[in-house]
Amino acid sequence: MGRAIAYEIVDWGETAEREPQLVGKMLRELVEIAGELPPLPRRVFAVDESSKAFRHMAQARHAGKIVLRLAPSRPAIRPDGTYLVSGGLSGIGLETARWLAANGAGRLVLCGRRGLTPEAEPAVAELRAAGSEVCVERLDVADRAQLGALLMRIRASGPPLRGVFHSAGTLDNAAVASQDKHRFDTVFRAKHDGAAALDVLTRVDPIEIFVLYSSVASVLGAAGQVNHAAANGYMDMLAHQRRSHGLAALSINWGAWSDVGAAAGASAMTHVAAQGFAAFTPAQGLAALERLLEEGDTQAMVAGVDWPAYLGTRSAAGVPPFLRAFASSVPARAAAIRVAAPTADSRAEIEAAPVGRRPALITALVTRVAAGVVGFTMDRQIDPRTPLVDLGLDSLMAVDLRNQLGRALGHRFPSTLLFDYPAIGSLVEMIGAEVFGLASSDQPKASVPQPSLPGGSEALLEAIEGLDDESLDRLLAAGLGTNA
Repeated sequence: MGRAIAYEIVDWGETAEREPQLVGKMLRELVEIAGELPPLPRRVFAVDESSKAFRHMAQARHAGKIVLRLAPSRPAIRPDGTYLVSGGLSGIGLETARWLAANGAGRLVLCGRRGLTPEAEPAVAELRAAGSEVCVERLDVADRAQLGALLMRIRASGPPLRGVFHSAGTLDNAAVASQDKHRFDTVFRAKHDGAAALDVLTRVDPIEIFVLYSSVASVLGAAGQVNHAAANGYMDMLAHQRRSHGLAALSINWGAWSDVGAAAGASAMTHVAAQGFAAFTPAQGLAALERLLEEGDTQAMVAGVDWPAYLGTRSAAGVPPFLRAFASSVPARAAAIRVAAPTADSRAEIEAAPVGRRPALITALVTRVAAGVVGFTMDRQIDPRTPLVDLGLDSLMAVDLRNQLGRALGHRFPSTLLFDYPAIGSLVEMIGAEVFGLASSDQPKASVPQPSLPGGSEALLEAIEGLDDESLDRLLAAGLGTNA
């Protein structure tokens, strides 16, 4: 019999959709044995060095495999091209401009609603020193009249427009109950309207690169960002639509960048980490951008995710459908994954202690719960007078903190708890007096600044809109205004 070889193509996506449990089991098995079978050593040659590769093999100087690497297929960044970056004077847009200049872009057009600010001047000078011509334009990219006039100037005065990077955006976060037309319009104008204008008005240009900076929110969701998720979802759709028409397009669902972008800042980073995400550096983000352009994808998510932590902070119903097969294997955990949650015996432990020790035990309990909810570590020195909102507490966290304290102490706290007692010190004083009958301290409540959280039932309504199903069930079981 003659020798034969068979080549089979498996649609992994269809298999995963049809048999998610099987695929999940296989992936878990692979993860468990990762590193046990190291890959063979390999020597890589560029494809135009194939003769050198064959000589190397003929001399029997290698162990393992010889690999020929094809040349990158990403569109070249041309010295004879113009590249427009919306939101290009700050954050991720400015990092993109630096990357373009480093790769030889002939002309950069950086757009922003504020134009050239004193903060941006050194960066613009740096780009020019790298060899790129830099034009700074003050305009609203969603304004088609302004954008159209800019494109006419570009076409009339230099290299043709070959690339567009749409990084402009703004946030206006709120729970669903507080979302309104104004908030949607604010977010949609930069993302949705800006992307649509760039799509339509650049159709006559020789565009080789058209990149939309979307967000992980449109893939995995984000509490308080329904408007942001929807606007980015439109950009994802637009990328697929353009590609179906044979036009360049890539939508990147970015996670959190460190040091730049909307998620920069200590409190934002803390909140991001509490949800199971890890920020990546600008260098890592730009390397991902380059790789995606080489691979020719239409849409891709780039994010640092601790998947067990991410899945553990959500109920099964709160997990996107394509991840639910994995969620069943991850034990549910509270959002406060770093700090052990208080037990139901906390009240009994405090009551059993001498009266003189009870304030310290109450302080330890409140600090532990607050650390878990807000995301700071227990060894951090916190001024008991510091409002928790200054540490990153939002309205959703306020409900979670109130619920955890209520369960730990077997006490019903009002929905305005964190509005009336915004700091650890005032919480401890109130709990000591109301729950344990301790004498109130002489510290005046007015010494603690009031946070910018709305009070009353309106705050509770705002907060519960952002909770997952499991947390909402706990609220409903306890009664909307009380704890269980």
